[in-house]
Amino acid sequence: MLSVNGAVQTSVNRVMSLVLDNSIWDDAVKQAYAPTLDTKWLFDSWGSGFKNK
Repeated sequence: MLSVNGAVQTSVNRVMSLVLDNSIWDDAVKQAYAPTLDTKWLFDSWGSGFKNK
């Protein structure tokens, strides 16, 4: 029974990880294609790799 519980928990963890990844990308697409660029969001999300001109 322990191995079944472990397998189910592994599947649940994978789905949770996928949902988190997708939610982050959904937010990124909404921000990137917005009429005006939110530079605070961009810097907070992707950090110092972004240069504000």
